[in-house]
Amino acid sequence: MHPCMGPGADTHNLNTRLLRFRSQPGSHAGSEEAIALASDLLLAGRYGDARGVAIGAQADDAPDARLLLIEARAWYFERDLVRAQQALLRGVQADPTFGDAFRLLGEVLLKRGDPERALRALQR
Repeated sequence: MHPCMGPGADTHNLNTRLLRFRSQPGSHAGSEEAIALASDLLLAGRYGDARGVAIGAQADDAPDARLLLIEARAWYFERDLVRAQQALLRGVQADPTFGDAFRLLGEVLLKRGDPERALRALQR
């Protein structure tokens, strides 16, 4: 069997993509490639790596709500609801029409014991 075809092929692919991302800092700001990599890392349960890509791919002058949502999900899965909420608040400021961010914000607020604000977030 070819080494790239075994069960570690996905891990190898993710590691290669992550290494490529890290070797070119600043060149991926808001790119679809960075969003795809961060999403794939999140799905693989590699929350710290996903968060690192999401943060590293942020443009200084224009935050990307999709990357902030990935960062928030990584914090959420690591049970850091305060940091998840902070990322989500930045995300909804960057794109006030981003329903996925409002849905997760509502869930985070509910888990943090603020059902009134959670309801308002979910209504948006």
